[in-house]
Order: sequence, then C-alpha cells, then structure tokens
Amino acid sequence: MKKINVTVKRPNLLWRVFMRVWGVITFSGYIVGFTTYWGTVLIRKERWHDKRLLAHELTHVEQIHQLGALKFTWRYVKEFFRRGYRDNRYEVEARENALYRTMETINRFNIKFK
Repeated sequence: MKKINVTVKRPNLLWRVFMRVWGVITFSGYIVGFTTYWGTVLIRKERWHDKRLLAHELTHVEQIHQLGALKFTWRYVKEFFRRGYRDNRYEVEARENALYRTMETINRFNIKFK
C-alpha cells in the first residue's frame, strides 16, 4: 500500500483559537492536535514527541483519505450528533490506533515536520 504524505505543523494563532473553541464545543478540553483536510496535522510543537497523539491524528488523515472529505465530514457530523465526541466511531478508532497500533499507524505515512 502506498504511504500517504502528511505534514505536521504548529498551529498558527487562528488555528489555536479554533482548537480552543472546538475543545469547548466537544467538551474535550484543551486540544493539542487537529487534522485538516489538506494532508496537514496541526500539533503544538511541545507535543511533537507524543507518538500516540500523532497516531491519533494520522488515523483521521487516513479516514479522510479513504472516504473523501465530504463523505467523512457527513459521517463524522452524524456520529457526533448521535453519539457525541468521545463515542464517535471515528474518534474511537483514532484512540484505539493511538493506544494499540501506534507505530503501525505512524509507519503508513511519509511525515514531514515543518
């Protein structure tokens, strides 16, 4: 299987504000990582060493890559309203990959840190 290219960057001020708002909306608290639709993962630089966080966000990149942005968004939003943030199947899968398949998940990507 071909590796997916992804860039890991620090979130700028606008993204940090958005991540805080998203944390409030989802009742998940302080957000340190976020996946965009453009093959970019935003992680606070002080957390770049956190392989589980990286695997979690990379799982979302893979989900978007497999389903396409529109289908993923639609299904994610449906799950969010049905089950909430924590029990959303896309979040559950990301947490499971981060916990049990950390390096296997990371190794499916070509990662560039900027």
